[in-house]
Amino acid sequence: MAEARPSEAKRRAAAVLVLLVMCAGLLATSYAPVEANLTASQALAATLTSDEPRATGRIRISLNATAVPVDDGVYRTDGELTLELPGHLSGVITMTVTGVDLPVVPGEEYGRIVIPIEQLCRVAEPCERELEISLEWLAPDSTSLAASVQANLGIVYHEREEAPDGAEVAITPSAEMTAQPAGPATRSATEQELIILDLEHWAAARHVVLTASEAARGGQLLAFLDQRVGQIPVRDVSVTIIPDESPDETLAPDAPIDAFGSCPDSGDCSRGFTVRFELRWAELRAVAAVQWSMGARASFPDADEVPPDALLTAHVDGRTDAALDGALTDATASGAFEADGHAQVSIQIHANSAALPGPAFGHLPPTGHAVLKLTSTGYANVVVSVSEEETIGTGRVLSEEAATAQIFVNPLKTCPPDKACTRTIVINVTTGRPDGSAGTAEISWELDLGIAYPDLQRAPSDAEISIAPHRDA
Repeated sequence: MAEARPSEAKRRAAAVLVLLVMCAGLLATSYAPVEANLTASQALAATLTSDEPRATGRIRISLNATAVPVDDGVYRTDGELTLELPGHLSGVITMTVTGVDLPVVPGEEYGRIVIPIEQLCRVAEPCERELEISLEWLAPDSTSLAASVQANLGIVYHEREEAPDGAEVAITPSAEMTAQPAGPATRSATEQELIILDLEHWAAARHVVLTASEAARGGQLLAFLDQRVGQIPVRDVSVTIIPDESPDETLAPDAPIDAFGSCPDSGDCSRGFTVRFELRWAELRAVAAVQWSMGARASFPDADEVPPDALLTAHVDGRTDAALDGALTDATASGAFEADGHAQVSIQIHANSAALPGPAFGHLPPTGHAVLKLTSTGYANVVVSVSEEETIGTGRVLSEEAATAQIFVNPLKTCPPDKACTRTIVINVTTGRPDGSAGTAEISWELDLGIAYPDLQRAPSDAEISIAPHRDA
């Protein structure tokens, strides 16, 4: 090999030195984003009853001129007002927000009502805005309901370590939340149904048609899903609503639904929805009891009575249930690995487009059914998750010596119709004895996967599913 001449070696050394200086400069000038926050909050509450199922109140937000400075190209400011119900009231009461002194267009994010600050205040000007908040109990009964809402105002100052001097924001109640009669109302809902989900019957779909007359749509009209999950944690059951008009869209089951917003101005209007119930995770002997109904309610707060031609109907016109005794495509795989401290194995599941036809389950993609059996020969804490870009669910399944566990997993629940889909089951193992000493364990696994087609006479002939395990580094 030829040796570098002295002058060339000097040039190479100089180049390396320049590169090191550049890297050091980058490290010296890199920093985490800097921001300052200014916040205010206010809670409103009222007790609702069947006689007074509605409540209204008002809040006033106040910002001085310094709180929202002009964007000078260096410092950027944004913010929002959020209004949020407690989690246990989602789907039980509905909330609407209107501007008193100027119109607002609220958005919704993670179940909260969100109003950007630019809808409320101009920059570098004192600002006071009043908003009216209305709450309504969707299905009042003979008991009372403590309803509350939390209002939070937040201003974010980017590239600043502190808020501008003298900046002030506040939220104050300008009218206390007061319960009141809802006014005349009409309501229609499907009959209550109890659906039992278990290993043999892990998914169900119901198609609901809601119809509103022109006069009914002249009132305050909302659709709703009333559903309660019992016997297993709510998070282990997936409930989704899919509108016929937008089959690629899913609606939150615990929020009011604007079912008739796209209807023409005149005449009766019908809209269809598929409600799908599925187990996410379960022990093999677990049972989930889901009580549900779906309907619509129209109220007329400013009227003395419900208009005689304000009519609502709700009915179920389609039922589909997934079961192992129907059309099925299946595959199996097994393996074993040793864990010393920590180990992770990923089991990749791939279904081609033919295996996921759109009309196979209540006009929706078919539902998957997988039983994962795990056996450990030593102390091991095993966590199983189903991943795409985020973890769909986790379950702790082994925590003792020489243990075997079997769990139901639904890995294909989020796959789109008529498209190939890949999901991964991740087995994450940590070993060690209860006294803190090190330990090893051999983990063996067996996976039995099936895709059910309740609406088809037989599984598609060209349906293919594959299982490919690999140990992660």
